[in-house]
Amino acid sequence: KASIVAWQAKAISAYCDAARYLGHQAARDFATKALRNLLDRATTATGVMHYIVRGQVVETPLFLLDQVQVAEALLDCMEVSGKRELLEAAVAIMDRVHSCFRLGDGPLYGDVWLAEVSAIPQWRQPLPFIRDSLLESPKATAASVWFRLYRLTGKDEYLDRAQALVSCVLQVPEWWDHNLMGFA
Repeated sequence: KASIVAWQAKAISAYCDAARYLGHQAARDFATKALRNLLDRATTATGVMHYIVRGQVVETPLFLLDQVQVAEALLDCMEVSGKRELLEAAVAIMDRVHSCFRLGDGPLYGDVWLAEVSAIPQWRQPLPFIRDSLLESPKATAASVWFRLYRLTGKDEYLDRAQALVSCVLQVPEWWDHNLMGFA
């Protein structure tokens, strides 16, 4: 009945891993088909939405998590399928991330598109942790996607964005992994 876009994108990336590491062509085909379906259903004029309920996107604020997970799935599918247009789609999403989610002029991104959450002050605070739950945080995923884009395109600005984001977080040790800090 309902699905979370970021989780679907993460599952698509897992199918790409099965194709990449186990040679399962059926997994590659399923991943690319599922990605196309997800993009068709979840992408709107403002960006990638967060929820799909009964086949329809639910108008919620745009979350960084969905944008970067879909960009990562696009890159994974591009790598296993060789379809370069998926790279272009990932670049478009990440360019939107950089212009819409960036906090001021610094390298950190907010977790929610600030233009859409002016009435919800608690959402305007950045959550810079490397790991927000059992998965990496959207900012860690964003840094990883920027680095992959640099590797695939050779554009230095993508490497600069990845390094600036990671460097900012590394300056504050309590941000490194707030779920696992008690185990250190």
